Amino acid sequence: MIAHVRVRRAAAVVATVLTSASLTAQRGPRLATAQLETIVAQLRDAPLPALRVEAAGRLGQTHDRRAVGALTSALRDPDTGVERAAALALGEVRDAAAVPALIDLLKTGRDPGARNAAAFALGVIHDRRAVDPLIAALKDPDLEVRMGSALALGSLGDPRAVEPLLALPHDEEHRACMSIALALGHLKNKKAIQPLLAQLSDDTPDNCQNVAVALVLIGDAEAVPPLIKALNSGKDVVRRGAAYALGFLADRQAVLPLIARLTDPDAVVRQNTVDSLQRLNDARALEPLRAVANTDPDETIRARARRAIAAIEQRRPAARRPRAEAEPAS
Repeated sequence: MIAHVRVRRAAAVVATVLTSASLTAQRGPRLATAQLETIVAQLRDAPLPALRVEAAGRLGQTHDRRAVGALTSALRDPDTGVERAAALALGEVRDAAAVPALIDLLKTGRDPGARNAAAFALGVIHDRRAVDPLIAALKDPDLEVRMGSALALGSLGDPRAVEPLLALPHDEEHRACMSIALALGHLKNKKAIQPLLAQLSDDTPDNCQNVAVALVLIGDAEAVPPLIKALNSGKDVVRRGAAYALGFLADRQAVLPLIARLTDPDAVVRQNTVDSLQRLNDARALEPLRAVANTDPDETIRARARRAIAAIEQRRPAARRPRAEAEPAS
């Protein structure tokens, strides 16, 4: 899958996990005690699990710390769906009093979905007591729990997570790699840069282009020269990641090496290159992009090249445009 498509999808994850942890919960109008007690009673006593799930969700939406005790108790509900709903609701309430119970669920919960919900809640609550349990959960047998734990560690921002995240093996479909990349990117720890660059080496047997996402989010110029070198890799996946990342790192020394990749045999490399040249906004790319717009065998890439040309032209100062394109004199 094309790297920039993955990033757009990942943006939703960042919005709900990484970014949300730094925000203060929006607390609505405080419920009257009688109203709150009615919902708590439903969570505790309703015979149908669906009704208890509904009650947990309603308590989470109140963002009311008075609900923490009832929601914590619901983490031991015999129905795993109620466990999940209670954990997510505690994440919405964001009260540190729930952290020990959520850690216990993460460690001992019988349902992977409930353990994943606990990881999410711990990341949102943003309590450093969760760091070591979340690092341990990176070895959970369930992939979704490992992914959720990685994202939560990124949210917590503790440098102790860097080495365990880097040590995680790739899963076959590289699904967990995006979570790892987002977490490392959010941590913005420069110690991760060289190990990440090593994963783009031709000597690495299982390259993952999600590494480029982490490098983009860390945003350090140290990565630029090795990424330029990676544009000449013999592996498509390495060139794809490098072409994608260089556009976001905003270093003009990448312009000419990227232009050279506009004729890459791999369509994804060419598409990422066109997009990166648009982001770099350098007039030196205009003529090469016009050639792509006219001759590339892929219609999608030709269209993106036309879009890139238009964007660069629009941002050029009027004095630098050809006379026919300059703004009329007043």
